[in-house]
Amino acid sequence: MMVGISLADYFTISKKYPVRSQVEPGYLEKLVPSSAPNQPETLEKILGRCPKDIFPGLTHWQSPNFFAYFPCISSTAGILGEMLSAGLNVAMVVEVFYKAVKISGIKPENFRASPTTKATEFALCPESLSVTIQEDIKVGLIPLFLCATIGTTSTTAVDPLKPLCEIAKQYGIWVHVDAAYAGSACICPEFQHFLDGVENANSFSLNAHKWLFSTLDSCCLWVKDSNSLTKALTTTPECLRNKATDSKLVLITKIGKYL
Repeated sequence: MMVGISLADYFTISKKYPVRSQVEPGYLEKLVPSSAPNQPETLEKILGRCPKDIFPGLTHWQSPNFFAYFPCISSTAGILGEMLSAGLNVAMVVEVFYKAVKISGIKPENFRASPTTKATEFALCPESLSVTIQEDIKVGLIPLFLCATIGTTSTTAVDPLKPLCEIAKQYGIWVHVDAAYAGSACICPEFQHFLDGVENANSFSLNAHKWLFSTLDSCCLWVKDSNSLTKALTTTPECLRNKATDSKLVLITKIGKYL
C-alpha cells in the first residue's frame, strides 16, 4: 500500500521537478550509508527518502514536461498490471542449454547432453566428459564449450567444477557455469565449497530471483574476459575480419564522422 501511495504522489509532484537531473554524478554515494543498519528500518522511512534522495537524480520521463524521444507515460492500469504480474511471479520454463545452440549457429547434432546417474547424484562425471571429448576429436570435431551446472533445475545436482575445468583447460574449451538455480545460495559460507574450481571457469551466471527474493527475471552474468563478451556482440563477425577489412572499417568510421 505504501508503494502505491508513493507512486500516486509522484504522479502529482513529478511536474515540479526539472525534467533533467540537476545533481552531480556520484551524489547518491554520499547519501547512502557505508554499512547496513543494525536494526531494520520502517518502510515509511525507506520510501520517505525517495523524494529527497532519488527523485532529484532522475530524468523524469513521467513528467508532463518531458518531450524527448517518445511518449512513455504509464497508465494506472499498466502499473497495477505490473504489480499483479510481479506478485504472481509465474515463471515460464523453456529449453534454454539446446535453444542456445541453435541460436549460435551450431548444428544440433553437434550438441552433447551427457547422461548422468544416481551414483554421482546426477552430477556430470569428469571421466564421462573426458571420454566424450576424445570420441569427438577422433571423428574430427572440435570441442569448444562446456556448460557445468550448480543446481540443475530438475534434480538440484551440482557438477564438480574443479575436475571439469581441469579437463576443459587441456583442450581449450570455454567453461560456463550455469548457477541459475543454486548459485544464489553460495552467498552463504557453508555452501561456498560448491564453487571450488570456479576460478578456472570463463563465465558464471546466477538468477537473483531464485533464493534472493527478487522478482522475475533477474540474471547476473560474470565473464572473466569482458572483451570476449564485447566481441561476441560485434556486428563484424570473425569470418569477415582480416587486415584488409579492419583497415577499411577504420577508414569508413573516420569518414563517417565528417558526413
